[in-house]
Formats: sequence, C-alpha cells, structure tokens
Amino acid sequence: MRASTAVIAAVALAACLTAPASAATITGHRLTYRTTATDHQDRHGSLVTRLTPTRRPTTATPHFPLTPLQIDAVDLAGQPADTSVYLVNTDVVTDEQADVPVAGGLGRVAVPAGHYFALASFVDTDASGKEIADRVAVVNDFTVAPAPAVNVVTVDERTATSLTGATTPKPATQDASLLQLVRTDAHGSGALATLAQLGGPNPPLYISPTPKAIIGGLHYVYQWDGRGDGYRYDVAFPSDNGIPADNVFAVRPEQLATVTQRFDLDRPASDTGSFLNGAADPVLNRYAVTEVGSEEGQAMPGLLTQYLGTADGGQWAQSVATPNLGAEYDGEPVTYAAKQSYQVAWGHGPLAPGFGNHQDPFAYCGACTAGGTLGLQFNELNDSVTTHTGQSDSAMDHITVSWNGKKIADADDIGATAKLPTTKGTLQAVMDTSRDDVVHATTTHTEITVKVTGSGPTMPSGGTCAGTGPCRILPALAVHYDLAADMTGTSTSATQTMRLDISHLSYYGVGSHSRITKAAVSVSFDGGQTWQPADLNGSNGKYTAKWRNSLSTKGISLRVSAADAARNSISQTIANAYTYVGSQS
Repeated sequence: MRASTAVIAAVALAACLTAPASAATITGHRLTYRTTATDHQDRHGSLVTRLTPTRRPTTATPHFPLTPLQIDAVDLAGQPADTSVYLVNTDVVTDEQADVPVAGGLGRVAVPAGHYFALASFVDTDASGKEIADRVAVVNDFTVAPAPAVNVVTVDERTATSLTGATTPKPATQDASLLQLVRTDAHGSGALATLAQLGGPNPPLYISPTPKAIIGGLHYVYQWDGRGDGYRYDVAFPSDNGIPADNVFAVRPEQLATVTQRFDLDRPASDTGSFLNGAADPVLNRYAVTEVGSEEGQAMPGLLTQYLGTADGGQWAQSVATPNLGAEYDGEPVTYAAKQSYQVAWGHGPLAPGFGNHQDPFAYCGACTAGGTLGLQFNELNDSVTTHTGQSDSAMDHITVSWNGKKIADADDIGATAKLPTTKGTLQAVMDTSRDDVVHATTTHTEITVKVTGSGPTMPSGGTCAGTGPCRILPALAVHYDLAADMTGTSTSATQTMRLDISHLSYYGVGSHSRITKAAVSVSFDGGQTWQPADLNGSNGKYTAKWRNSLSTKGISLRVSAADAARNSISQTIANAYTYVGSQS
C-alpha cells in the first residue's frame, strides 16, 4: 500500500436528524462508508472522494432558477490543475451540495444563486512521481450572483499554507490524521467533509487558514494519531473560529486520559489486527464519526497503553478487528476525563449473542415494536463491555421467533422482522450460532422470552427501528460475561470465577429497569452431558460466580439463566466456553 493515502468523505444531514447518521471507517487498506444515500466516488492521484450530495428529484421542476458557476483550479505553480471541488450552499445546504470535477483547471456547474463554501484537495509529487505533500484548499463565504452575471471562483492550492501536525510528550510517529469540517448553513443544517491521511510515515499535510464563517458556521476538528514504543496517542483539537493559521498542536499531559487497551484473541498463535479511533466531537457526533487506523499492526493478543486527548471533549468511538476479520467489535462513543486511567477489554468473554446497553445516538433498535411490526436483531458477539457490538464473518446463525406459541419467523440470520397479530403477547426467540474457526464459544444456544405490553419506553431521538410509529424498546435481557482468564480464554486457577452482568436492552439508559430476580450459572466438564451448579453471589443483575475447575477432554461448557420481576427471561448455553490447564481439582 502507499505510504500515504488521502480520503475525503462528505455527507449532508439536517441539524435535527430523524434517521441514522452515516458513519465512516477508514483503514489503511479499505474505506467503508455506510449511508442511506448513493455514494459518488471520484479519484485523482492518490485521493479518493466519496460524497453523498443531496439530490433534487430528477423528474421535478426546480423550485429556484439556476445560474452558471465556473470553477478554476490552480496548483502551486499557478498552473491549471485537475481536482474535484466539494461545493456547499451556505444559505440552505439542501439547495446545493455537490462534487464538481475539474479537468485542465476548469469546472462548470449550474447552481442556485447565493453564498457558498468550496473545498478541494491536491497531491504534490516530485520529478519521480513520489508524493511529497497533501494540501486542502478552502474558499469560504463567496457569492454566486443571479444570471446573467458571470460567476467565477478560483480554488488555489497556494492558499493551503498551514501545516498540520502534533507534538507529543513522548516520541510518537504519525500513523493517521483527519481534517474534518462541518459547514452549517444559516438555518443550522450542515455538511461534513473529512480528509484522512493513513498509514505512515505521511507527507506533510497543509490546509488553507480560513476566518470564521460569515453566514452559518464552520466547525473544524483536527485529529492526530501516532504510535510509540508500546503506546499510542490519539488526540483531537476543535475550532469554531475558522481554520487556524497554526495547525501544529502541542499535546499537553494534563489533557490526556490513559487507557489500557486489552485485545483478546481466540487463536492458538499471536497475530496482528486493527485498532481504529475517531473523535466523537459533540458537533461531529451529529453527522458521522470517522475512525482511522491501519488495517494491520496491532499485536493480538496483547496490551496497549493509549493516551487519549480530551481537548475536544474527550469523547471517542473505537473499533477492533481481529486477524483476518475473525471478529469485529464496534465501540460506541465513550467520554474519557483528563488525568484519569481506564481499562478497556476487546473480545473478552466468553463470547455469545445478546443485547447491550448502547450509547449510540443513531442506533437501530435491537428489539423493538413499532405499531404492529416487530424488529429483532441480536448482537452476534457480545463481549464483556456492554457498549460493544461484535460480529463474525464466519459465524453460522439461525433464529426462530414465536408469538404466543405460534412461529412467525424462521431464518438463517441474527434477527428477524415480522408483523404481529396483536400489540400484546409473549415473544419467544431461539438463537443458535456456530463458528468453526475458533477455539472457544464454538456453538451457543440462546432462548429469550419477552413480555410485550404494547407500551413501554421509546427510543431516544435519533434512534430507529423496523416499522413505523414510536419505536418501543422491548424488555429483552442483556447478558455479558467476564471470565477470569488470560487473553486467549485460558484459565490456570483451580477455583474459577466469572463476573456476570445481567440487565436489559437500553439506549442511553432508556429501557426496562425491572428488577432481576433470578440468576443461575452451571458448568459442564464433559461436553454438556452433566452439569453442576456454580456458587453465585450478588443481586439485581450484578453477580460473581465461582466453581471448582476440572481438566476436560470434551470441552468445558457454561449455562446461564436469568429472569426479571416482569417474567422476561433468558437461558444461554456456551460450548467450549474456555480452557483449563491447571491441575486436577
């Protein structure tokens, strides 16, 4: 792969969103961009532009007249340049947001008269074709007059004079950076543009210093990511006063949170995977959180000390992919405080399907009804962190769903959507999974019972579900396991312990809070032929289970059951849940 790659992603969204925000995950080898609109892609040099412009209906008559706009682009030598210009109407974003190709220094487009913002990226190379710099030229608050006026705007690479970067308390080499700009219009609606440098070492990245917006607003965030010997920095710096002339930021120790990241790997040999980070800035979080990193390079299993910046509010979204995408985990935005220490585990289990306690402002409900429609979708791999969502490309899944004892869905999937004959009743779902490329949690069997009342809490603003009408969150029980084992799921202790977290599916705390009244844990050392109960201490969903380990040649299995005061329940069996290599108890 190239030492440096630059990417621009842009999306137009209203300030008050009623649909899931788009999200972008950029890695050293791939860019995945999830949106409800059709992506437009343009490529020039090492730049890839992906846009979701707001489109007018192709069969409708425009509600406003259009006027020609000529876009001239020049390079560092003042010569005509090939590029792609991202254009936004700052009076009303939805009136015009488009990617305009510029060839031979000339681009033409017909747009509504008004005020505009433009952005273009350039790649500088030496005589041998080696990339020596990336530049982003910005033109803000220019006017397009109504026809028959002649309108010309020049996007000049020579204006991109502000070098970006960061200095860190300990030595670190950049492995990614992000320039993110939210250009809001006079009414508060906005458009997001992101440029990323990936991999490393990277050539210098420059941007045009830009004053504070006259019409609407310009929110700018610079994210810098770098790696040292056994540690990494991920920091971000915001500005609402335009793009500063000095974009080389000093990272101060008093602005950092220290996070010990733990990466479990259910494989017999160590390997490398990916660890991505994105600043969930309060403004960016309304549009899209972009995570960057290298697709390979993070040792697994392993520990990493991470220094997370809090200058931009301290909220970060992170994700992990194990080698060969055996498992992928998305972490929802979490706020970290300066000068505080944290520990985060990825892929620690035992792993099993389930539900979570989500902090995603634009989540799709895992278990909701809307009118007469049921939407049910398990997280394929729950780990020990309740805000993580996991999946596996190799898992085989099967679900059956019954309503008052009658089957309404049967599919090879992690979820189902179905019409309900009544708004009240008893929902039962059975979920079976199997994975043939792992050592632990090779198969799981999950049964849930949910009492549906036709009322109950609704999804917070921004969340969606299947069906129409209010999305009512069902009181499905959510179970997370934290087994005392090493990063490969292996225990050496004759006395085994496991923390157990039993709650309900929730979004920002919205969900059932019915008291957990029953819980039990059993263990089998003969592949599930016989079971022995574990000692369980705790109450109302917070428990510690304890049992004596025994050597096993047929696999150690776990079975957990729980119920709440409203008679919602779950039973889950995990085959080959962990390995014990100690002495015979």
